Amino acid sequence: MKINGSFIAKMGENDRSTEIMKSMIDMVAKLGYSVVAEGVENINQLEMLKNWNCPVVQGFLFLKPVATDIVLDMLKDNAQEHRPIKKAG
Repeated sequence: MKINGSFIAKMGENDRSTEIMKSMIDMVAKLGYSVVAEGVENINQLEMLKNWNCPVVQGFLFLKPVATDIVLDMLKDNAQEHRPIKKAG
């Protein structure tokens, strides 16, 4: 289940909003579904989500939207940096 960024933005504003988010993550996990929180923009949001065992987050905190060619270049660069070492002989 993907949690919309509008919910993430309201986290911490008041106890009700915070409890709704925490309950949604807990309920989805108990039902055996994966949870993705989108729209994470600051460390406080990230820390709350980590404390609630939200397994996947995405948002501007990590990377702003970029063009496809830039992402492909980033992936290529990362793959080249992390190539496995070949054993001799």
